[in-house]
Amino acid sequence: MTIRCVIGVVAVLFAVQEAAARCSDYDDLKKAYFGDLHVHTSYSLDSYGFDSRTDPASAYAFATGAAVDVTLDGPFGYTINFSGGKLDFATVTDHSEWLSTTYGCTVDTASPFYGEDYCDSLRNGGHPFNNPYPRPCGSFPDQGTGWLDAQTHAWAAEKLATETANNPCTFTTFHAFEWTLNDAGAGLHKNVYFRNASVPDLPLDRFNYPTAPLLWAGLAEQCNPGNG
Repeated sequence: MTIRCVIGVVAVLFAVQEAAARCSDYDDLKKAYFGDLHVHTSYSLDSYGFDSRTDPASAYAFATGAAVDVTLDGPFGYTINFSGGKLDFATVTDHSEWLSTTYGCTVDTASPFYGEDYCDSLRNGGHPFNNPYPRPCGSFPDQGTGWLDAQTHAWAAEKLATETANNPCTFTTFHAFEWTLNDAGAGLHKNVYFRNASVPDLPLDRFNYPTAPLLWAGLAEQCNPGNG
């Protein structure tokens, strides 16, 4: 788990739903809460390359105070935990473009490309990007590669971890992903957050939505008052 500890002091992140009951510690003058809105797990290829072996469920467990071994299969094998308590909120924002590769290479042993040379290299410490073997799902949507199944299962696992960890009035999670575009050496990345569990069937990615305006248009089409 690569947590970029930009600890936010947050008064209000999203407008709460009108029907939602207020928490017992609600304050008209607002309160400060502390959390992390940009967490990568082993489902992100860059994070996996840094020897993170912490999945989304473990990332949320760490945020709520659990001791987590961040490199279960890596060379370091150290355990970390919060010495001063826990966070009030957290969000896993794994890269949508790499979910299928990482999940299909490292989690789902039944994926059609799990046994490919790239995946074998990755699981044995090979570099995720400077790798001599072609990367599966490198530029989907070629459905013959098996990217769709891997992407669907990875996104489902992320959604389940997010919903399971959410504890109203105690610990808040948000469904999210990171849209990842690198252009002429510039990282034009966008973190996309959702206000509830009504989210797209798949996280939007740069292959199908190659520009920011197309990303916004895709989100507007899939996220509207009609579907929550």
